[in-house]
This record gives sequence, C-alpha cells and structure tokens, in this order.
Amino acid sequence: MKKLLFLLILATFVLGCNKSKNESDSYSTGVITGRDLTKCYCCWGWIIDINNTTYKFDKIPSGSTFDLTAITYPATVKIKWRNSQTRNCSEFIDVLEITN
Repeated sequence: MKKLLFLLILATFVLGCNKSKNESDSYSTGVITGRDLTKCYCCWGWIIDINNTTYKFDKIPSGSTFDLTAITYPATVKIKWRNSQTRNCSEFIDVLEITN
C-alpha cells in the first residue's frame, strides 16, 4: 500500500511539473522588435524579446483584436505565451493572448 501511495504522489508531482520554465500563465511584457523575413523552417514571423530572451512567432490567435500590421517597431506588448507546440524550434513560441 505504501508503494502505491508513493507512486501516486510521484506521478502527481511529475505530471504537475511538466511546464517549461519559459511558459507563462500570466501576462509577460514583451517588445516586438521587427519581422524576420528569412524563409526557412525556423525563420519567418515576428521577433519579440521577453525577459531578455529573443523569440519568434508567426501568428496570433484568431479573433484577437491586436493588429500586427498596424504597429510601429519597437512595440511593447503584454503577451501570454508558451513554447511552440507546432514547430520544433527552440526560439519559436505560440502566442495565446496579446494586447497593447
């Protein structure tokens, strides 16, 4: 019985701690510094600095009122994000929410 309880606690700990240290449940402040117009798998999109680390993203959530075509660089934004689930590039993120 003790082994089962130990395994249950261990599984809860492991599954509960699978989020990357870079991912955010709250808004982070970021600065969009421009576009990366290079065409390659780990290229293309917008360049953003968050907590002194440079990332790239290629889209914002559908239905967002934020307009990437109307900003002037550098643009300070509030962003909720996670490591990319669609690209296997360490510098790519998925934007979950973005506001001015």
